[in-house]
Amino acid sequence: MPRRYEVDPTKGVLEIEWPLFGELSRALALKVAREYDPEIVIGVATAGVVPGAVVAAILDREFHSIMVSRRYRGETVRQTPAVMGAAPVEGRGHRVLIVDDLLATGGTAKAVVDLVEGLGGKVEGLLFVVELNFLKGREKFNGYNVKSLVSYDS
Repeated sequence: MPRRYEVDPTKGVLEIEWPLFGELSRALALKVAREYDPEIVIGVATAGVVPGAVVAAILDREFHSIMVSRRYRGETVRQTPAVMGAAPVEGRGHRVLIVDDLLATGGTAKAVVDLVEGLGGKVEGLLFVVELNFLKGREKFNGYNVKSLVSYDS
């Protein structure tokens, strides 16, 4: 289990260093090792790539990344996230675990789920480092196995 770190409320964000990030990624892998049996792990770029790769390595599974953005290469912010590039074709017909850093409104993860399923993959579960419960993103994933390491109610 990761060591406890104090959050500085004046910064408005939790800043973490690489050792803690590594501990969080290992904790994510341990959280799912008993419940998931994915064949492929997909990390959502950019912040979901490192924890996704660590989870894949610990589970000894193939890893791929995908980029989803509301603003990528554009000045205006889109209402819904757009997928930048194609889903890995290796996901076709396989059990896929999707890993990202944050579950907020669920738009980014939903775009990835739709893409993986549209390709013919089966989403085995979704795994997040942080979940913002008050934004109700989890509600988009009824019927899916969703896990988060840390969750905030407000």
